[in-house]
Amino acid sequence: MKKGFTLIEILAVVTIIGLIFILVIPKIATSLKNKKGDVDTTTNNIVLAAAKSYVQDNHDKFDKVDSNTYCLPISTLTKKEYLESPVKNVTDDVDITNIKSVKITYDKGFKYEVVDKKECEVVYIPPCESDYCDSNGNGYTEIEYAESIFGAYIDTEYIPQDFNDLAINYIAYIPGNTGYVVGLLSNGNYYGMRKNNDSSIRWHSPTGIYDINVNLTNNTYYNVLQDNNNLFIDGIKYEGNIITNVSEINSSHSLFIFARNNNGNADGFSRIRLKKLSIKSNNQIVRDYVPVKDTKNIICLFDKVEKKCYYNSGSGMLASRDSDLQNYYYDNLNNDYVEIEYLESTGTQYINTDYYANSLTEIDILFENKEGISGWNGIFGARDGNVKEGKTFCLFANGSNSSLALNYGNVDTSTISGTNASNKSNVKNIGTTFYYNDTEIKKFDNKPNLIGIPMYVLALNTNNSPRYSKTKLYYMKIRDNDTLVRDFVPVINSNGRPCLYDKVEHKCYYNQGTGEFLYG
Repeated sequence: MKKGFTLIEILAVVTIIGLIFILVIPKIATSLKNKKGDVDTTTNNIVLAAAKSYVQDNHDKFDKVDSNTYCLPISTLTKKEYLESPVKNVTDDVDITNIKSVKITYDKGFKYEVVDKKECEVVYIPPCESDYCDSNGNGYTEIEYAESIFGAYIDTEYIPQDFNDLAINYIAYIPGNTGYVVGLLSNGNYYGMRKNNDSSIRWHSPTGIYDINVNLTNNTYYNVLQDNNNLFIDGIKYEGNIITNVSEINSSHSLFIFARNNNGNADGFSRIRLKKLSIKSNNQIVRDYVPVKDTKNIICLFDKVEKKCYYNSGSGMLASRDSDLQNYYYDNLNNDYVEIEYLESTGTQYINTDYYANSLTEIDILFENKEGISGWNGIFGARDGNVKEGKTFCLFANGSNSSLALNYGNVDTSTISGTNASNKSNVKNIGTTFYYNDTEIKKFDNKPNLIGIPMYVLALNTNNSPRYSKTKLYYMKIRDNDTLVRDFVPVINSNGRPCLYDKVEHKCYYNQGTGEFLYG
């Protein structure tokens, strides 16, 4: 018969199991807590102290409104160097940097609590980490200046009734352009500042127009301050009482920047660089603008009063020389260029690329041929002597039906079927194979000999004589033996003149024909 357990044996087993629970379960519980990243008292106090310092230094990001709740990630405190990274518990060395946040609630004062990041994400409006933040938490990064181009302007949405102060801090004088820095014409009354071609400033007020000869220097910044009835430029007081009765503006329209608001329509566009601009009314700042870029690199003016960004309302663009803005270039002499969409030749303009084609030349060009010239229009290339000598590399568009034709080496190719250069057309070659909008259109058996004359674009160079076209050019790249030697993009310079900027050489190539390019 099988023997059972005695009472003493059962009690011994129960005692052993109890001891196991007493010794192991607390450790399991502690381990689970650690996995959740619970913060010990010492670390909690350190994090809360850092959060309080951050709020004090960034008070403009936290509105003192009862029941407002914010979430400040510990990772933000490390990025902003309020805490050393990583942030770990003192007692168990658990890293809480990316799993905890400080929940900040305002209720007659700020209250702080370290919570799980997920818990805070449900209830918070995050303070952004950029230089400036709007009321929705969107971030903007300050830049050196905003430059107005092609009719860009900012509508301040502020209707002046009684100005006490208009401070325009640091205006860059760019020659060859006149227009308004700020301007308004409403109900027959003028207000604003205009930059003249002759390096002077013109101030408009309800009492008259005043030309102030300050002898502006090219590409120099100036600090202009209208302090009630007085005008100061770089701290020097000019004729007093020139802005009397400002309250008589009695406007029904808002003030524009980079242009004038002419009874609801923008005109008098200027090309200037703006660093700061503020507006006061009755000794209260109502607009305080600084140039910034948003997360998409779009430039705007951030108003620190309203905590919002004002974007370009015109047909042009705002530019700046920040290195990560891809539409801005400068040459080795520090001249500035802003990218545009295209250059357009009207039948008398062309660019000399200063490049001589050979058997290793490859082209990549995006263009659109416009109607107006009969026969074969020269899009790009060079042709030195007879085609039979193999000294030709060029592209034509038929003026009657916009089909394309190629001269390459000693081959003269007439109409290439399936092409229509009146639409945006990309033509490129890889070796001796040519493509139209990524479809192979022609493969040659031979290659061109060294050509003794440079290639033109927006025309064909035939023995140093241009054969013109009416064409929009969007870009052109030239490679030689797999090396990029020209990378042309359409731009305008600081005087508003269009040209092709070569990103390889960091220089601009200008029209060698007559007239001037159109652009857009």
